[in-house]
Amino acid sequence: MFDPAGNSDNGALGYTYDTVGNRLQMSSNVSVLPPSSVSYSYDGNDQLSTDLYDLNRNTTSSGGVSNIKYDFENHMTSYGTTTIGYDGDGNRVSETVGGTAPNNFKYGGEWLDSNVGPGLFYLRARYMNPATGRFWARVVAKYS
Repeated sequence: MFDPAGNSDNGALGYTYDTVGNRLQMSSNVSVLPPSSVSYSYDGNDQLSTDLYDLNRNTTSSGGVSNIKYDFENHMTSYGTTTIGYDGDGNRVSETVGGTAPNNFKYGGEWLDSNVGPGLFYLRARYMNPATGRFWARVVAKYS
């Protein structure tokens, strides 16, 4: 349960942003994590000053990972030991981590189901195409 300030019985995460939406600070007093505070700084192009970038403004080094690669369409193809494959339309169709099974949990912890169609997220009750932002089916809910 959260109070109006966003605190829970387990603690709180706090974020500070600048006027253009760049995260400046994150703080945590969540009981299962060590207390922490992280600050972020940006260059004149709104890029993290701790990261390295190529001429297309793609991140090439971040958080100790320095072999981040992109294809000619600026799709990330490798990050550390992870390799990513795309179909002809630019949809992510495969991912291999260190030569083993992929991690199918993506943005927001949602499941990327490449068996149903390229790049579809399973959102607990139905599938969503992130390229269009649309669901494949209506909400099936009955109200009485």
